[in-house]
Amino acid sequence: MPWNLTTILILLVVLFAGYGIGLLEMHLRRQKRIKQLEAALQAQPPMQAGAPVVSASVPANPGLLRLSSGDDQSLKLELDGASLGSPASVTPQQRRRLVTILNGLRPWVEAGPLAPVTRTGPDQSDVPADLVPPLPPTPVEVVPVFNRRAKPAQPAPAAQSIVAQIDEILQSRLVGTPLAARRIRLGETPGGEVLVFIGADRYDGLEAVPDQEVVTVIRSAIAEWEKKVK
Repeated sequence: MPWNLTTILILLVVLFAGYGIGLLEMHLRRQKRIKQLEAALQAQPPMQAGAPVVSASVPANPGLLRLSSGDDQSLKLELDGASLGSPASVTPQQRRRLVTILNGLRPWVEAGPLAPVTRTGPDQSDVPADLVPPLPPTPVEVVPVFNRRAKPAQPAPAAQSIVAQIDEILQSRLVGTPLAARRIRLGETPGGEVLVFIGADRYDGLEAVPDQEVVTVIRSAIAEWEKKVK
């Protein structure tokens, strides 16, 4: 294509037209962003004049009850974020409020269900302070003090078996008799069967004892036991 003046002018016009269209597009995009920012700012609620500014270092909720100790070891009490003076300077409303909070603390002491802490309403402001119900005393478990001189409790003696009771009667009958030297005594097996011991000899049951004198004294002990239990 021959380069003449007309061709060059046409190229320059096309070049400037494209540049102008680009600038126009950038301008429209910038205006759109500005409008979006203005719409976002208008959507935020305006800050009211004179509104208190809460510092980040100060908690929004001062708490219900706060107990601290001063340098002189004296106790300082704060109720609902306000410092209380001496006990005599507490107002009836503050005293009722304090009683309400202490009632709410009882579940932690008595391990019971939690009770909601409610603020004292304005309709109770005319109630005299002496009509406020006091806190009921917390039951205290009395633990007995260990006495070193006290003797430990002795276990109750086990009940004697029938064979042991008859043998006790038998031993009392043998005292001062010629049979006492023969070491006659009664016993029993784990199954409850009666055993008769004469010295080192053992007999299974009274019928197995060959000495009739021994059998007679044992039977007399059995008869005496039967009289006691009747």
